[in-house]
Amino acid sequence: MRIKTAWLRSLKKGRRREVLPQLLHMLRLHRTPFDTLLKNIFEATEPYQAKFTFPVTASAALRKPELTREILRAGHEVAVHGFRHISYGYLSKQEQENDIRKAIAAFKRMGVPVYGFRAPYNFYT
Repeated sequence: MRIKTAWLRSLKKGRRREVLPQLLHMLRLHRTPFDTLLKNIFEATEPYQAKFTFPVTASAALRKPELTREILRAGHEVAVHGFRHISYGYLSKQEQENDIRKAIAAFKRMGVPVYGFRAPYNFYT
């Protein structure tokens, strides 16, 4: 399936230099558990009654539904971020549409209302 190879294709198309710095950056970020990051965001926004939109991939929401529910319980928004975190720039229009449909269906099955969308890597075609 092409979706599973999209990340590898992106390496061939000039992203090689970005991969190692991005990997190191993500490893540093992910040393902090996501539930701790959520708590920090909630504490920072609560005094101002500000709300945050969390772009969430459906596959992550399915793996950790309790984190997605915590976002909603705190009054924040969950936005579709695709089914998996794959750069849409390396997918056909049909593959992109299928990924978005699959994500929306997964959120619906979970009872998670979603209104917004943010493409993975903020890469739109």
